Amino acid sequence: MNIRHFLHVGYPNLSFILLATFLSTISFQLTPSAGPIVLTLATLLVYSGIFLPKPDALKNASLLLAGLTLGSSIPKLSASWSALSNPGFSILVLLVSSGITSFFAVSAVLLDSKSWQHSSSPWTKITAFPALWATLWSAVAYASPVGRLSAWSPTYGTEAYSWLVPLLGPAAIDWMIAAWAVVLSQAFAAWFMSQDDDEVAPLVSANGTARQANHHTRTSIYLAIILSALAIPSLFSIDHPVPIDSPDASPFSVGCVLPSFKRYHHHDFTFEDYFEESKKLTMSARLLLWPESAVVFHNESERDKAFARIRLNINGSYVGVSFEETFPNPNDTTGTKGARRNGLALVSKESEEPHLVYYKRKLVPIAESFSLTHSTAPPEIYTVGLPHPSDVKKPDWGSAPNFTRPLPVTTSICLDFTDPSLFQDLPTRPALILAPARTWNIDIGTAMWNQAKQRANELDTMVLWCDGGDGGVSGVAGQGYNDVQQVGSGSWVRNIAVNHPLKESRTTYAAIGRYNLLFFWLITLGSSVINPTIHFLPGGFTIKRVHQIAMSYIKRRKEGGIRLESEQEPPLLDLEN
Repeated sequence: MNIRHFLHVGYPNLSFILLATFLSTISFQLTPSAGPIVLTLATLLVYSGIFLPKPDALKNASLLLAGLTLGSSIPKLSASWSALSNPGFSILVLLVSSGITSFFAVSAVLLDSKSWQHSSSPWTKITAFPALWATLWSAVAYASPVGRLSAWSPTYGTEAYSWLVPLLGPAAIDWMIAAWAVVLSQAFAAWFMSQDDDEVAPLVSANGTARQANHHTRTSIYLAIILSALAIPSLFSIDHPVPIDSPDASPFSVGCVLPSFKRYHHHDFTFEDYFEESKKLTMSARLLLWPESAVVFHNESERDKAFARIRLNINGSYVGVSFEETFPNPNDTTGTKGARRNGLALVSKESEEPHLVYYKRKLVPIAESFSLTHSTAPPEIYTVGLPHPSDVKKPDWGSAPNFTRPLPVTTSICLDFTDPSLFQDLPTRPALILAPARTWNIDIGTAMWNQAKQRANELDTMVLWCDGGDGGVSGVAGQGYNDVQQVGSGSWVRNIAVNHPLKESRTTYAAIGRYNLLFFWLITLGSSVINPTIHFLPGGFTIKRVHQIAMSYIKRRKEGGIRLESEQEPPLLDLEN
């Protein structure tokens, strides 16, 4: 018994379900990598072609779903254990959420197998799943309370395609992952068909199978060449921060206000602690940011007095004050009940009113959703004036009367960064996003940091991430800044720079938003336009010629293979006989 017989005749269900469970355990960490996800998807694509035509397909699909739910939950057990006050309920929520996302993933695979198997275009067959996969997770990110954290999408291992993100958003990465999974699954199918095998032959249709295999092999080669070509631009892209001393740069400093037990000798920090810490940093940083829910205001009057005190005493900085406040409940007609919300205000001596006020839109399910009120108002932009450095003359730095340079700033809060469409209502590109956060676990903190980095890359901007949670990670991300500045408490300041003049135009993805999905479906359904045999380089070099060379090699390796007996094109594997 060889491995092909074992996988298809001996124990196909046991083999593939266990393999999918194992791979999902590796794949779906809180900071997942591209390679394991590709392998998991390829396994699902191959297995769907084996069990779907069988009478017990529903049973096997249920077992597969159970395996994926368990496998994708295991890596998140530690972080979920302390998410809520009741660990048992936390694990139950984890299993339910993992089951829902696994159901969506399996449904996408099965829908692809059923919907496109009769298509006359091999190109449509192999590109339909990537388009469906990208569409699925875009929809989930829009509807899910935790946004992109629900998606089977990688955080690492996609650097070769990062240049596509400002153009097409995170769906571009989802499409690439699914496309490579299709290539691998087709390679497995080609290997399965590569030799005549007396034990497996009864399972393989003798009527046109080799022709169908050649069609799929050829088209998957085209797709692999295209995917490889799309990785080439990343070899020439420069991902370095703007040099601070460059004549074409506007340098400034940012700071994260994180009081420490070592200095203040207590754990529950108050407004006074954040206020004193900000006074120490005001001469070092143009923008200071307090972490999410740094202080609590019981009414608007208390909040306004705190803001006035900051304006009077912290003169050198714009301060991003993160707070929770009690306000009149808009749903209470009697006016006797209050509600709570999580917000951020940008305060400075330049104005009696906050320059920006933003309230959190996505609340952590259960932990916040029952106690806080979410907002629907989108982020806005305020332009901070950067004063001239001491070694630069005023006229050389900016124009009269202020002699400053503009720095467009916007803001959002923690879990909001899991929504890729969060900033699509902004009319121009922000140069900096203020991002307070508060996580409860370093793995969760790292996952949220990566979400903030992805939003910064989509907008081609920078984000100041300030996490006040236990083991929270903080730093500056985007435009060449990739590394965490600090883990845990303790205030810090960092010198950064933006290009001068600023690029105010939005990225393509920020402008088109979810319409990017039309591009992926055009790739699938526009096969009459996207013809892989078209000459694309001078000298007669074509993808078709590359295919001919590859197929010539494959043919020499397949001597003694199955011969054609018909021109028909049945499924690659006749699994009903």
